[in-house]
Amino acid sequence: AMANGRSDAKGQAASKAIAIINGMRDCLDLQQGQELAQNLYGLYSYLSTMVFKANYENNADKVLEVRDLLQSVQQSWDRMPQANSE
Repeated sequence: AMANGRSDAKGQAASKAIAIINGMRDCLDLQQGQELAQNLYGLYSYLSTMVFKANYENNADKVLEVRDLLQSVQQSWDRMPQANSE
């Protein structure tokens, strides 16, 4: 949407991304998760701000930065052992 100048679709996509990131942030248990949860909270807050700025500034590089950081988080979670592994 950003590349083809469709501001309506771009705004909707940014709003959806911000809602998802904020949902991930709001699910964190800062008491139980301690340092990890606090670090993720900061990262998710940063990512949400970057999506907002990317939309406002029409900056695709910021979108790519958010994508890359989220992929790194996903890869880290994928490497963690499962709690219920048998």
